[in-house]
Amino acid sequence: MPSCEIDHVLIGCPSLADAIQWFETTTCASPRHGGSHPRRGTRNALLPLSGEAYLELLAPDSAQAARSVGRDESEKLTAPAFCWWALRSSDLPTIQDTLATCGVACSEILAGIRQTSDGKTLEWSMLMTLDDELGSQLPFFLDWGDETLHPGKRDPAGEIASLTFSGPAASRLAEILSRVGLRDTVVHCETRASWQQHLELVLAGHRHTIAGPGYRMPSLS
Repeated sequence: MPSCEIDHVLIGCPSLADAIQWFETTTCASPRHGGSHPRRGTRNALLPLSGEAYLELLAPDSAQAARSVGRDESEKLTAPAFCWWALRSSDLPTIQDTLATCGVACSEILAGIRQTSDGKTLEWSMLMTLDDELGSQLPFFLDWGDETLHPGKRDPAGEIASLTFSGPAASRLAEILSRVGLRDTVVHCETRASWQQHLELVLAGHRHTIAGPGYRMPSLS
């Protein structure tokens, strides 16, 4: 049976500079500039969290003409919102097979790379998901290269208190997460008529809630 754990949570935002200022004002924590994603048209800032997880602010990169779902959906936002999340696994082929048995469409295992703001190279393998019923509530999956310093391996600024996903297909999401081996008790799936998602963080002893977007977005693919 596969196993996985939370790798990171993504806050989509139309402007990275504005999002960093908003986050610092709201939480008194300061995300660090990460870098640009080649051929995806996005750039980010990161905040390490406990459990070798991290928070990523993701925004369009005006220096690139490239398009991606992450860029397209971030440009639709009028304010930062909890949009996506990723799980980490050392066995992406087994995760891929397991998702297929759950009726989830997956990409091939893709290679990812970007340069950090201090000139270092980060490399990872990535499995993207696409599901018409669950949309962006379904995570995507990462396996970091052995030579890469994971962005969460720094002094944590806080922790994820909860991830809550609500909607009419919440029970299916819970079953898929169980099948891929996620046992994290901070993830909650609640069956409701409407779709919504919330991220709750604890930073410097204070709780902060970041809601999902006001419309349902597709998975990154």
